[in-house]
Amino acid sequence: MLLNEGEAGWTLTRQVEPTFAGSFPTVVIGGMPIAALSIDETVSVMLKAVRERPRGHRPLYMTSANGEVIARYHDEPAVAALFDKADLINADGQPMVIASRLLSDQPLPERVATTDLFDAVVSMFSHTDVDDFSAVVREAARVLRPEAVFVYVGLHPCFVGPHSVQRHQAVPTLHAGYGKSGRYTEGPGISPDGLWAKVTGVHLPLGRLMQAFLDAPLALERFEEHGDDDYPRRVAIRARRQV
Repeated sequence: MLLNEGEAGWTLTRQVEPTFAGSFPTVVIGGMPIAALSIDETVSVMLKAVRERPRGHRPLYMTSANGEVIARYHDEPAVAALFDKADLINADGQPMVIASRLLSDQPLPERVATTDLFDAVVSMFSHTDVDDFSAVVREAARVLRPEAVFVYVGLHPCFVGPHSVQRHQAVPTLHAGYGKSGRYTEGPGISPDGLWAKVTGVHLPLGRLMQAFLDAPLALERFEEHGDDDYPRRVAIRARRQV
């Protein structure tokens, strides 16, 4: 459900200053002013705004549109109000690019998928929550720009899990079951009053955890083990999106 203005603690009290609004060309598609910018040009506009806009102005409101958005723009007044206040709208739909080339003197240079603008992705303690961690890593790699970084921090599966008892002791007591992946609610290392016993948790052996990164278009750069005792309780992984 889309939030109405004010429901998420934000308001747009005035339109963007004219100097920014006129700094890039637009094409009207479906009644919406779509920025005629490539993805590299969009990044340049963002960086220019960061460097040159004076402090004290409200944050810029940049978004994207596709065919579904255009339809909702005309059918739903609340959606139209949101997009009418946007400072920049990218074309996140190839049909919009094709239509502009056929019908406009100012064709759109390319589709600009806003998910391609991420320079870094960070995920923390998620491999113990999801049933398919490989899908999480693949999605992180998908939205990253080439050569951008993915950082992951999570529980160390060798020493934290249903097989490992580590209550008030520096050296964990390990039990059988480390090699069995799955979702658990009970085990030697799970307290009856703990979070896993109440909402479940997923155990993933270290080999499968690392394989999720190797199967994605990522190059591993760094692996660290962290903890307050001799045995680490956390792992930290840094990988880079391959070109």
